[in-house]
Amino acid sequence: MMTSKLSIQYLTDEDGQKTAAVIPIDEWLEYSRFVEQYTSIKNSIRRGLQEVQDIKAGKIVPQSVESFLDEL
Repeated sequence: MMTSKLSIQYLTDEDGQKTAAVIPIDEWLEYSRFVEQYTSIKNSIRRGLQEVQDIKAGKIVPQSVESFLDEL
């Protein structure tokens, strides 16, 4: 998980406007892994909530606790 701020360096144009950002590759790789994990968790939660809505709407049959625990 990200524990520190990114060491960002900015590139500017002749007017002093920021045009790009540069960060060390190790920080970028750590950030990328964090984003992948976050996205995976978010998608799992979204699928779970959709499944609950589908169960409530009668579109799918709820899974038994025993069956759920067997999958773990």
